Amino acid sequence: MEGRDARFVDKKGRYVINWSRALECYHDYKSKRNPQYNSNNISRRKASNGLRGALLNFYKKEGAKEYGDCRKVNEKDEVVERQFQMPPRLFELLFGSDAQLSDDSSEYATSSVVSEVILNDVFNKMLKSF
Repeated sequence: MEGRDARFVDKKGRYVINWSRALECYHDYKSKRNPQYNSNNISRRKASNGLRGALLNFYKKEGAKEYGDCRKVNEKDEVVERQFQMPPRLFELLFGSDAQLSDDSSEYATSSVVSEVILNDVFNKMLKSF
């Protein structure tokens, strides 16, 4: 389970996210918040654009960005993995201001709980903005 949803790739909060799993969480979250939400009526592309926009636009002023050259796609040309830069404020909130990640990239793996904390924080703020 460790690192299934997201993992850090550097000491400054750059992380890789399993995009397919993130979209599943996005649909689950939206369904819980709005019982009339039907993920079957939302295309993967539309959900992907909404989630990507939320991750980038809400935190853009705080340093969030996507590394587009690191996207991975499957045989259907669907994005299955993306890399983002976590804003320093959010990184400190999750791990403390004196957090020191090791140089061993295997130790950057985050649990699905941390991944969902990140996603839930974004989703909550995104929904409040509507």
